[in-house]
Amino acid sequence: MKEQISNNPGNLDAVFSDLVKTDLVGLAACKIQDGVMIWQGSYGWANLEDKIPVSANTLFEMCSVSKTITGAALLHLFDKGLFKLDDEINHYIPFAIKNPNHPTVPITFRMLLTHSSSLADDFQSISSLYTEGNETDPSMEALVKGFLSLKELVKEFFDGNGKYYKKENFFGNKPGEKFLYCNLNYVIIAYLVERLSGRSFVDYCRENLFIPLEMEETGWLLWGIDINHVAYNYFSDESVPSKRIRLYHKGWPGYPDGGLRSSVVEFSNFVSMMLNKGKYKGKQILTHSTVEEIFTAQDVDVSSVPREPVPVDGIGLTWHILKTGSANYFYHAGGGTGISSIVLMDLENKAASTVICTGSMTQTVINTLMSQLL
Repeated sequence: MKEQISNNPGNLDAVFSDLVKTDLVGLAACKIQDGVMIWQGSYGWANLEDKIPVSANTLFEMCSVSKTITGAALLHLFDKGLFKLDDEINHYIPFAIKNPNHPTVPITFRMLLTHSSSLADDFQSISSLYTEGNETDPSMEALVKGFLSLKELVKEFFDGNGKYYKKENFFGNKPGEKFLYCNLNYVIIAYLVERLSGRSFVDYCRENLFIPLEMEETGWLLWGIDINHVAYNYFSDESVPSKRIRLYHKGWPGYPDGGLRSSVVEFSNFVSMMLNKGKYKGKQILTHSTVEEIFTAQDVDVSSVPREPVPVDGIGLTWHILKTGSANYFYHAGGGTGISSIVLMDLENKAASTVICTGSMTQTVINTLMSQLL
């Protein structure tokens, strides 16, 4: 099952149609040029068992692409003059976050945004906090209402008396020294949004990003959106690779690191705003100068980052840099069990591409997608 809108550039339609016949279950993609969506394609199934096809409006788990929204929420407050990028974050929270290996080196807002804070993910503890829906509560409403708050979660991981505080939460490098990817950086960023704004993170994003950007169905918590519009994630059975196993929707208290649900159509409004120097349909969402800083290569060492699944040749604020020949692209990718996403922007040509897909994401599939996007 496929759905195609507008004219298809190149052979995208054929490539994506083939992928959902082999490795993937569902896929939605779009291309933007000069703030206008010039192509959108939808392929495969949002719900394989009930034969519900992916459409332009299907909501997907955006995985780490969600961080681009989390970072934008913080920088929306930066535009209000509520902090400076090189301020120490401990000046804004009621407990101290310090790397015990370098206790006198402050951690700043810029370090969180560029993954150079020296904080680390303790995946064993993080995994223990994930929960899944079920047939009677697919949106996890009852479970989510029992989540730790963002404040409680950050404190449990990084306050010395926290339940999950341990040496594995910190790299040996000094803060600011090196790009070392950490999901929890963006949980702290979301908590700082709450501290600086006096609003819940969910409400702040809705009021200052989603509503002005006409992202009406986009949301962080499943029980706040129509669960019937959300695609299921799928992965392959190891013993029978052709068999697809459906996963129930999942979540955890640190949802700002990857728990956004959006469609390629609605997310394209955010991408268009970023391409248009912070402006969307005449509304200035982020200032021109802040968007310029977002897309300025920061002074961060990325030399130790693996070249797969996608190379990181530098980093702006949140957005990664990919260099191919003489061209520089800003992008963010994300992935989880049975779901992957990527947004790639060519600022010079005011163009962008977004792909979100469910199913088995191998390096071969990633290479195929990247060859079509670049």
